[in-house]
Amino acid sequence: MEITINKIRKQKCLRVFFTKSSLQFVSASIVHFPSNYKLANLTKLSKSLKSVLGSSFYSFFLTYIRNLPDTHMRNYLSILFASFALFTQAQITVSLSDYGKIGDKTYIAIDTPVASSIVPTIMLTGANKTWNFASGVIANTYDSFMYVAPAANAPSGANLKILSSTIGQQYNQVDASGVKMIIDRSNNKIDGLNFKILSFPLTYGNTIVDSLHYYKAGTPTDFNAPMLATIGYDSVRAEIHLHDSSTCVGYGTLVLPDTSLSVLQVKITTVTNTNLYAHSAFTGWVNINSLANIQENQRIIEYQWYGKNTKGYMARALMDTTGQKAQNFIYRVRKITIPKLVAISPAVGMQTQNLDVHVFGLYTHFTQGSSLSVNVRLGASKLFVNSVTVINDTALTVNVSVLNTNQLGNYDVVINDPISGVLTMSGAFKVVPLPSLKALSPASAARAATHTISVYGISTHFKSDSSSFVANFYEVGALSTNVKVIGRTLVNDTFVKLQVSIDAAANKTVYTLKVGTSIDGLLALVDSFRVDNATGITINSKDESLAIVYPNPVSNYLNFDFKNTLPCTISVVNTMGELVLTERMGEAKKSISIESLAAGIYLLTIEQGNSIQRIKLIKQD
Repeated sequence: MEITINKIRKQKCLRVFFTKSSLQFVSASIVHFPSNYKLANLTKLSKSLKSVLGSSFYSFFLTYIRNLPDTHMRNYLSILFASFALFTQAQITVSLSDYGKIGDKTYIAIDTPVASSIVPTIMLTGANKTWNFASGVIANTYDSFMYVAPAANAPSGANLKILSSTIGQQYNQVDASGVKMIIDRSNNKIDGLNFKILSFPLTYGNTIVDSLHYYKAGTPTDFNAPMLATIGYDSVRAEIHLHDSSTCVGYGTLVLPDTSLSVLQVKITTVTNTNLYAHSAFTGWVNINSLANIQENQRIIEYQWYGKNTKGYMARALMDTTGQKAQNFIYRVRKITIPKLVAISPAVGMQTQNLDVHVFGLYTHFTQGSSLSVNVRLGASKLFVNSVTVINDTALTVNVSVLNTNQLGNYDVVINDPISGVLTMSGAFKVVPLPSLKALSPASAARAATHTISVYGISTHFKSDSSSFVANFYEVGALSTNVKVIGRTLVNDTFVKLQVSIDAAANKTVYTLKVGTSIDGLLALVDSFRVDNATGITINSKDESLAIVYPNPVSNYLNFDFKNTLPCTISVVNTMGELVLTERMGEAKKSISIESLAAGIYLLTIEQGNSIQRIKLIKQD
């Protein structure tokens, strides 16, 4: 390209040349400004550079040159134009070595539909332009271009095959003069067609014009359209006229979400005229474009950006037939950033609760979709989603109702984002029952002593809400003064060890334990604790047992043969004092599974009325 700044005098001019990747300033000494060259002309010339070098430089220029003699003025202008050449961005040249070769692979992102805000940037043409797509484009899907060797049965002339999910397979003929696209539709008897899509060396201002004419005739089967024969047609012919114009309309800097580089911009306009004809004995030759859903005339406009060693285009915008709207935008990426869900908070919800669940994504586009939906499900069970509030592209809040659900467990969080697709975080949200107390152990203790009582909760928050934790014993609805909690060890949210002092004066047999936090409220185990006395609880010997328990040692199932069918409670505690199993019974015979217990020694307790039976239980694998 050549930029000429004349308007000085016909034979007196300064030229700045851009050749290949380097900017060459042609000797400033050839510039000759006559001694009578007026200040007004110089000012006018300076204004032409204002848009490149800025208004600050323009003001400085006017102030400075007014006081210069003619000789100095001419020297200054030489420096000025040299500076202009340095500030002006150099264009590049794209050649065969920059195109893809067998074995290459590149990754692309595809944005569709394209935001209207980036269309003016797409259509920007000319020298020293910046096409900034760092924001405004969205990776809806990803793909790759693989450059492979054509098979032996490839179309004639093809020496490179490009594979991708986006374009399927494309055959190219690539050499030092440029790139030809070879059309291969053998199932429709369309083969051997080619036209030039890129010329080497590619430089600013280059234009390629190519065209082709295709004519083929055959039977409906030849065109892979046997249904035409069923409606009476015996012959088919196709005529295609294609005209392709490719012009390098700009150069400058392309800015993508993860890279920027110097590029050449190419505008491609393709016009096709397609007609399909069918013949029958009754109709003769008739046009069947409408029957085959073929548009006779089509105009395709696209913009492509090429850089050094980019193996093909770095970005491509396919426009509509008017050339004013973009249908899709494809751009190169260094790595594939697949949208996904990464966290939710809180991750636990209790029955009968409505709560806000915050969902966080990575590389997601929550704000871009108009029909985003959220499901929280476990198999066929779904929690009711009251509302969804989008915070930004990577965060949203879901108000979930856990009311009236009987299905406990880990639910999947599923977001259907029209742009990112279906995103699933498996088992991310857990539905738990309302807080309650499960059991305490031991359930009885002697007077005039201090004891350690283990208390077990369900969905409780003993430790995480330790500052509000309380525990007390009650007798006949009033706080007991004889059975007191004097210490505690919060093991976890569902297990606490209480240090309990029992006075010698304790005269009630049965007490209620109440434990609570600000989160759980006050929870009660009614009449769950007894104080031993002379006529109270009887610890039975083996001969006077409440039940026969077998086998012992045990591996899988533990059997109980009770002496009566009165209700009773069995509990199993490990050597750490932790309750690992509890169950209510009222049958004469009962079997329970203890397969889930680890091998070891346990204390089995059977409580029936005021009677207790304790058995040392051995669990083996």
